[in-house]
Amino acid sequence: MHRKLIAIVLALALSSVAFAEEADVATPALPDGWQATTLSTGVVMHHPADWRTTEMPGQLVILPAGFDVNSEMYRGSATPTPVRSITDPVLLQQTDMLMSQLQPGLRRAGEPVETPSALGDAIRLGYAGTLGDGRPGQAVVYGVLYQGHVVAMLGLGTNDLMAKRGETLRAVFASLHKPAAEAVAAGGEVDPKLVGRWLASTIHKQRIGRGGTYASTNTVYTLKPDGTWTSRSQGVIQAEGDHGGTIDATFDDANRGTWSAANGRLTVKNAAGQGYSGSYSVFSNGVEIVPDGSDSKILLEPVN
Repeated sequence: MHRKLIAIVLALALSSVAFAEEADVATPALPDGWQATTLSTGVVMHHPADWRTTEMPGQLVILPAGFDVNSEMYRGSATPTPVRSITDPVLLQQTDMLMSQLQPGLRRAGEPVETPSALGDAIRLGYAGTLGDGRPGQAVVYGVLYQGHVVAMLGLGTNDLMAKRGETLRAVFASLHKPAAEAVAAGGEVDPKLVGRWLASTIHKQRIGRGGTYASTNTVYTLKPDGTWTSRSQGVIQAEGDHGGTIDATFDDANRGTWSAANGRLTVKNAAGQGYSGSYSVFSNGVEIVPDGSDSKILLEPVN
């Protein structure tokens, strides 16, 4: 159940053929005692103080107070997408198909419904039926497009637990909003196509006499919509002397800074203000960067 959930969360770019209006389209007032959590995408989420949240690659795990691991599940995600409208008809069909794989006994109940979101036009999909163990159950999926990402939230569980937590989950999704100070920290624009997580891999070999060195590095960059970035580099270095002695070492390093990008030009700086500018191109399978004054290219692959 949990393995298939990741697939559906990563595909929650939802659509509607015709919106069914909800009476309340304003963002609900947040109750006292809620707290704010800033996600890696830069989006801020409010939730009850006794609800725990944990970010993992590609998803946000949400654990309400009194969570029953055998009877309920709540996830969120922010996934890069080329889709430009939440009303893309193909996406609704994909979501229905993935839900049928996750829980074959659940079927969509009615048309997509417009739902409050400070991030843009958002919808809600409801599913009802039976869970895999035969108990009556239901699911709800919320989705909105923001900064080139599908921001989505899913709740699934038995009827009694969904009735208990349904309105709170709706308010949590409605609370998602841009940071209060959304001015880009790098002092320029950000290209939404670059917002997300990217992998850069490098291998360096050099012969020195009868020995040499070998270095392999994998770096994951997280480019955030507020113009900041973080990275984590992991790798191995091996050195061999002329007489056969070897030295092996591993490293794990973190960094952060600011970035801006527009019209094919990218500027990246670290926390000390050092960095580079260059040109970039976005392709279906990644990003190619050519720093100014360099013939080498930096290739970035998307990370889910």
